[in-house]
Amino acid sequence: HTQRHQKKQAKSTLELLLQKQTFQWPGFVYFAKVKYDYYFQYFLNITRDIEICKEFLLKDNNTKRVPFMTMFEALYYSYLGLHDHALQIYEQQL
Repeated sequence: HTQRHQKKQAKSTLELLLQKQTFQWPGFVYFAKVKYDYYFQYFLNITRDIEICKEFLLKDNNTKRVPFMTMFEALYYSYLGLHDHALQIYEQQL
């Protein structure tokens, strides 16, 4: 829903994920939240959520999505016009 910019459906799905207290993969929940925040430009806590997401993904042994979170972080800094910082993140990822 997020990549199709279907905001209403994405928000309801995200709210369902966040309401589940016993969800087994909190890294996935934060992953969905960061994607939602990025695509719909809710940048208030996105850097904190990216760091929390990376921690949970590593605990979940979900290492395939960690570079994707790093990419979101670089895209966010690029969006803010901090291209040097974004470039440093891309270089670290490479």
